[in-house]
Amino acid sequence: EISKKCRIIMNQIVLAERGKIMIKVAICDDDQAIHQQLIQWFQQFPLADNQFDITSFYSGEQLLACDCHSWELIILDMHMEKLNGIQTARQLRQHNDQAVIVFLTGFNYYLVEGYEVEAFRYILKPIEQEQFNQVLHKVLEKLQLIQINATISYKDQRHIIPIRHISSVEIVRRKVVISTIEQQYTDDHPFNYWEALLLPYGFIEIYNKVLVNKNHIIFYDHTQVRLSNGQIQPISRRKLEHFK
Repeated sequence: EISKKCRIIMNQIVLAERGKIMIKVAICDDDQAIHQQLIQWFQQFPLADNQFDITSFYSGEQLLACDCHSWELIILDMHMEKLNGIQTARQLRQHNDQAVIVFLTGFNYYLVEGYEVEAFRYILKPIEQEQFNQVLHKVLEKLQLIQINATISYKDQRHIIPIRHISSVEIVRRKVVISTIEQQYTDDHPFNYWEALLLPYGFIEIYNKVLVNKNHIIFYDHTQVRLSNGQIQPISRRKLEHFK
């Protein structure tokens, strides 16, 4: 039996087909049966142009211990020991203000508090599959509005990733290198292609041929920037004024 207390359960259940859009999902509930039921319903959901990468957590503390920048959908149980759903969501919002949050609850008196953390929907327990499917349809509609993808091409390889997952783009040994939280890619497009694509979406050039995503900056001073993936990039004096 999976322990609910002692460790983070990384299911990494990927419901995948080639050419689909990856939706990263975190489920946080202290009831293992809820996880099993929701995962089954994700598997049965008509995927259309989407696929799901699901990670399970059994407490708010476990969820907050992981890097939460890349999650697009977070399903939170309202009633958990220690940190409840609202308390967990408040801390999550300090690091991820883009994710869609859906609460699981047996009561509706948390609705006002949910506005504070920009909750998108509530699913009332006991959960029914029809209700789950309706909420998931609405979530996907919202994600399509905010998810703008970029295509990375290198030789015969092709990757499609959401722009908001990109932390930096730079020139390394005459090649364009694109970094996300999880990995790096080499791309055949020229650097000015990426400038034109990314500058309208919160990216800034902090050094010659170095673009960074402002949403991934966790620290900066007058010499450098530290990004959410641990990467450190220099800031030029000329760019510093524009950066501020």
